[in-house]
Amino acid sequence: MKKTIIISLLLAASVASVFGASKKKNKSEWWNSYGRAVQEGNLLLNVGMGINGNLGQGGDLSSYIPPFEASGEYTTFIGVPIGFGGFIGYTGYKTEENVNAAGTYVTTTKERNVFYFGGLANYHFNLVDELDLYAGAKIGLDFKDEEKKVSSTYAGTTTTVSESDEWMGLHFGINAGATYYFNDFFGVNVEAGFPTILRVAASFKFDF
Repeated sequence: MKKTIIISLLLAASVASVFGASKKKNKSEWWNSYGRAVQEGNLLLNVGMGINGNLGQGGDLSSYIPPFEASGEYTTFIGVPIGFGGFIGYTGYKTEENVNAAGTYVTTTKERNVFYFGGLANYHFNLVDELDLYAGAKIGLDFKDEEKKVSSTYAGTTTTVSESDEWMGLHFGINAGATYYFNDFFGVNVEAGFPTILRVAASFKFDF
């Protein structure tokens, strides 16, 4: 967990540093105003895929569906430049563990699907004219279902036991990112954080 968070923060710093070589804004303005890329009253939509940081569930990863996420936020000014909105996503994976003990060969497979959604808030930084830089947090719910199969083979005879489970949990995430807009409508977003370590998305901007 600590290692994943450290990696996420390093990635977030990399995002800012890679794009931060452009002309900087007046230091007195960076924290309380929008930049040229995003203005108050914009609707920002992101659709993309990432890498999940919650895969340590035991066994070897045999298949993986990266997190597919869609998010949207509306920018407003409440003394500071903030965006409020929501997100929805899906990820899934399958693990397999093989053990050979005392002549009994045991294979354990787990297949998990995770749907998640919730609300988000992002603080936007007016540091670089060409970029929308931001940091924020997400909170919502995870809906998970898991199917577990244990197959035991001994003396040529195989016995398989299956069980399934469903549960709901709290989804909490932190993130920092940057969006470069090629025009007034379309851009590319890179976001680092946790539990999605790194996400690349297509960005769409609408003015209201």
